[in-house]
Amino acid sequence: MAINRLFTIFLVHRHQLFALTEHSGWQLELRGIYLLCGIAVTLLGGGHFALVRDRVTPSGRP
Repeated sequence: MAINRLFTIFLVHRHQLFALTEHSGWQLELRGIYLLCGIAVTLLGGGHFALVRDRVTPSGRP
């Protein structure tokens, strides 16, 4: 998801990278939030609610 968002920002919204709205907000704010959320989800991983739990927890049980 994050890689797709990077491609859309650089291919489609390249001219808006440093542009501001009339209220001095970044024009790509929503796309930037989606990009950061995608990166966060990727780095955080599935954790306790993962579909495949192949690692052993600190208590020694899977």
